[in-house]
Amino acid sequence: MDLEKAIDELLSYEATKQDWRNIHNSKEFKLATKIGKVVGSPLNRSLNCGCIEDLFIVCKLLKRDKLKIEFKQKVMESKYELFPNKVLSFPKMGIHLTNANLTDEIAKDYLSTYPAAVVHFKRVPEVVEKKKVEKKEVVDVVVEVAKPTEKSSKETLRELADRLADDKGIKRPHWKASDYTLEIFVKENS
Repeated sequence: MDLEKAIDELLSYEATKQDWRNIHNSKEFKLATKIGKVVGSPLNRSLNCGCIEDLFIVCKLLKRDKLKIEFKQKVMESKYELFPNKVLSFPKMGIHLTNANLTDEIAKDYLSTYPAAVVHFKRVPEVVEKKKVEKKEVVDVVVEVAKPTEKSSKETLRELADRLADDKGIKRPHWKASDYTLEIFVKENS
């Protein structure tokens, strides 16, 4: 549905609103309901309420601002939808996201920044791949031992780190140090 044409059509029904305002199955009321949801002025089904007048005021104001109509059109055509009454904060753009201002571009940007937030979306057109966190690969350090010990020809990482510390006259690594920490110590001091 082209929003600008729909608003023009709705505004053409303003003169006859007294005839169709209480007939909820009329094409005019259905169009007014549809546009009311899009522009943020929903209609209720109460008899002779002022919501139709409010809708016409909002539509006349929207008619003056082409950018707002284009934005509302993008929101209408969005393939993304949040769960009802869901509000997400998006500090990168300085806005709060709701279904009233969610466009495809904003939703893609939000999900690329916060991939885990896909759980807040009722409808997502494409499968958002979770970024795989790659584990840092630990590179094995091959250190040639100048003088093999008498016990065995192969030292453990702990023994190698302690021997290097003693040879250089520096403090030994903590006795609870992990293999990763010991590997870094050996790299730095060999």
